[in-house]
Amino acid sequence: MKKFQKFYLQAAGAVFVMTGAAKLISAFGVSGIHHLPDPIFGIPFGKLMFAAGMVECLLAVMCLFVQNIYTVGAVTAFSTGLFFYRLGLWWIGWQRPCRCLGELTDVLHVPANAADIALKLILVFLLTGGCLCLVAHWRRKDTVSNSAEA
Repeated sequence: MKKFQKFYLQAAGAVFVMTGAAKLISAFGVSGIHHLPDPIFGIPFGKLMFAAGMVECLLAVMCLFVQNIYTVGAVTAFSTGLFFYRLGLWWIGWQRPCRCLGELTDVLHVPANAADIALKLILVFLLTGGCLCLVAHWRRKDTVSNSAEA
């Protein structure tokens, strides 16, 4: 399972480099959406994208250079927050695709709906991969402590 954890953290790091950079670049954009309030937190999208971009860049550094169970926990916790954010959007009936990549989708001519679906799949990978790594770590520790007691 250690091999999967390493793969998971490298993949998560690559994802966070791209999404974090896209959010930081878009946070300083001039599109009208940056001044609109986010439907969940009520703060302007631009400020939310800046904060999320900073967290994602920090997670990218952790994933690529500090590959341990605490990094897995941080990624899983952040991914859980993203899951509940998206669940909240669904709950209030928000019908627009998530602009998680900011204006990058427009620059690359990627349809917003396609990017939204891709990011949902990435979120599933981040969340389930993190949970699998944490459960495997917990089971390894439990096996070691049980064998020590015998």
